[in-house]
Amino acid sequence: MVALYVDAVDQGFAFANLRGRPNTGSSIQGTLPQGTRIDAVAKSVTGADGRHWYRVAYGSRRGYVLGALLNRQQPTALVTLYVNGADYGTPASSCAQPPTQTRLLSWVSTMARAFVSSRSR
Repeated sequence: MVALYVDAVDQGFAFANLRGRPNTGSSIQGTLPQGTRIDAVAKSVTGADGRHWYRVAYGSRRGYVLGALLNRQQPTALVTLYVNGADYGTPASSCAQPPTQTRLLSWVSTMARAFVSSRSR
């Protein structure tokens, strides 16, 4: 067994799904938040979807996690923020990079929950 950590932020997620079989169509057995340490079989398997998956153990649960959402190093923690655009009469915007002159990705509704990583790209 090898220790791995959920590191889903670069893929646009705050968690990874623990699945019963190594494919995205398989039932979800649970969710593992960003930074969760799990024990995995050292070698990945290729699922029916062509992706690499790891057989993992988390507490009493067993299942598969997509390899792209795992890392051998502990990732930076996420901070949960809530958008308060009401003070400005508008929803907040989400951009690809810190300067506000970058391409707009989406609008974030007032009181929406947002996960923020301190990681720079």
